[in-house]
Amino acid sequence: MGSSNKTGNDDWVMAAAAQEAAVGRRISFRYDGTEYDVEVERRGDTLLLTRNGKEHVVELLEKEHGRLPAELSGRKEKAPITGTMREILVSVGDTVEVDQVLFVMEAMKMYIEVYAAAPGTVQKIMVKPGDRVKNGQVLARIR
Repeated sequence: MGSSNKTGNDDWVMAAAAQEAAVGRRISFRYDGTEYDVEVERRGDTLLLTRNGKEHVVELLEKEHGRLPAELSGRKEKAPITGTMREILVSVGDTVEVDQVLFVMEAMKMYIEVYAAAPGTVQKIMVKPGDRVKNGQVLARIR
């Protein structure tokens, strides 16, 4: 993995490259105590990471590393607000698309839809209708 714009300390590039699930989105993360905002775009076998107007190209390598344990693999869809789970619109094994509604929550007398951030297959659902969920609580794992 390499960067086209070495600036002396590009360790943040490694952290952003690990966020390949965020392709097509702007992500924010904290790495080594510093907060970063990065736009992530996939171009063939590379990721284009844009931060502060500078583009960094990360080459993705096809290597066999084995699978991560289920609890570490995949993307976690999280509750955007504290509220009550009203509807679960997907099941384990379903294939979902970007921006597909996965859940309907109720908070402050309003219904809030929770959308898929990226395409994938539902691996696990961690809530059921009627559950009280907290902001940031993992609702499902999608891979």
